[in-house]
Amino acid sequence: IYYIYKVFPLTILSSIDNLYQYNNNLMDHLDLHLISQHQCNKTFDIMKYGPIRGGTPAIYIPSHGYLSFFHVVNQSHSHCRRHYFIGCYIFSSIIPFQLIKLSYQPIVNDYLLYDYHNGNNKMSIVFPMSYQMIDKHGEVISPIDGKVDQIPHEIELSIGYNDTNGAIVNLDFNNLIETLINTN
Repeated sequence: IYYIYKVFPLTILSSIDNLYQYNNNLMDHLDLHLISQHQCNKTFDIMKYGPIRGGTPAIYIPSHGYLSFFHVVNQSHSHCRRHYFIGCYIFSSIIPFQLIKLSYQPIVNDYLLYDYHNGNNKMSIVFPMSYQMIDKHGEVISPIDGKVDQIPHEIELSIGYNDTNGAIVNLDFNNLIETLINTN
């Protein structure tokens, strides 16, 4: 099992699963080991919004690599408001894993889902939770062992909103890929 510890620099950990019996209860014991760390010296516009934070599981897409989504948070000092943005990245499928592409600018932001319901102008939180891929016939492409066998037509990104709601953002796959820039 691989774990994305950090996106920038891309840091991947691996675990050696050891199952222990303890007082008739099964407990997982994880020993984490650094597998790969890739430093990219390029700067990206999205980084001016804040540090890259948590995201979705990565899924391998043929001829592209592993794709995942992340979020960044920017604290506005003048208005005491945090702004949330969602981006995307792709990394290589072989060790040493390398960051290949990254969002130059946000693909989703909190203005998209401004909290009109309660008039909250201090904070609207958006963060990626998961996503599924859709083929050109509208059928879900189910990953097996974190991989799909075809290039999707569309991505349905599920996002959390204000820690209480969820929403689906539909993204055209080719358009999404075009918004990413090479990291080398």
